[in-house]
Amino acid sequence: MNQFEEVMKKSDWFCSNGPDYDVVISSRVRFIRNLINYPFPHILSEEEDDEVKTIIVDAFSQLPDDYKFTVLNLDEISSIEKNVLLERNIVSKDYFNQKKGVVIISEEGDINGMVNEEDHLRFACIKPGHALKQAFDTIDALDSRLENYLTFASSVEWGYLTSSLKNLGTGVRFSVLVHLPALELTSLLSETLNLIIEKGFSVKAFQGSDNNSLGDIYQISNRVSLGYDEQEILSHMNKLLKPLILLERKTREALYKKKKGEIEDKILRALGVLKYCRMISSKEAIEHLSLIRFGISLGFVTDIPPEKITSLFFLSQKSHVEQIMKRMNFDTNLCDSMRAEIIRDIL
Repeated sequence: MNQFEEVMKKSDWFCSNGPDYDVVISSRVRFIRNLINYPFPHILSEEEDDEVKTIIVDAFSQLPDDYKFTVLNLDEISSIEKNVLLERNIVSKDYFNQKKGVVIISEEGDINGMVNEEDHLRFACIKPGHALKQAFDTIDALDSRLENYLTFASSVEWGYLTSSLKNLGTGVRFSVLVHLPALELTSLLSETLNLIIEKGFSVKAFQGSDNNSLGDIYQISNRVSLGYDEQEILSHMNKLLKPLILLERKTREALYKKKKGEIEDKILRALGVLKYCRMISSKEAIEHLSLIRFGISLGFVTDIPPEKITSLFFLSQKSHVEQIMKRMNFDTNLCDSMRAEIIRDIL
């Protein structure tokens, strides 16, 4: 097993359960920092770019023994491996194309960072379920440790200085990945998402367009950080999530009570396809997995742990399947067949 595969095996947070897991798949907190005395990444010279990367990587290497990180150089891994990082939301689409990108991943896999993307350092902690406070506490403690080795650019008036105005201030982004199948089935989703946006939050699709995300999965995050401290943003996020979780749960109950036969038929058909299909696309797999996860939350599907379904949202994506096929020396043109086999085996 090479270094990349070892790191990916550890960064499988999606195989674990968490609070409010029926609705909230994961919680993520990202910090944005820039070094003093260096321009933002988009105007760094090649020499300065190398200097910033060296300084930041050295800082991570000097952390106490309870912090252990692996450094991945994007120019040393394959295109498929870079796509796996993209599918796990470890790197952004823009950073994916950087030839000399540097990614830092913790031994436990819950912390990852990019060096010289839009800012000198963007690092995040991700936890399963509704665990924003735990994710924040983890990344905040790391930030405090890093300040022993790095001097971050900041001002009394503007807080942490970032390449984008929306990230000024605390430089923190709280986000959650939520599963909203009942709101989608009852046509309440569009109205709900619009209300969330009106309250000052951003909504992004897991896959597909923002108006029609595959698997009814959406990422919700704070839009700005200037003018608020971290605890205020955290409080605003939790105040938004509490009624959203309650609304999705009540809608599930009402929908199941009203259309029990129809709902059970949809779920059983999805389960039958995934258990017995021999070829399946990523899009079709995710839509069926969403229905099964819905069935688990209703108590209708009882023999499959929800985290097993969540893991398949990620493991059935194209590059994850291609990576497995590459390791087994299989023809990557048979991706739909291998995806079906992976899903059958896991279920």
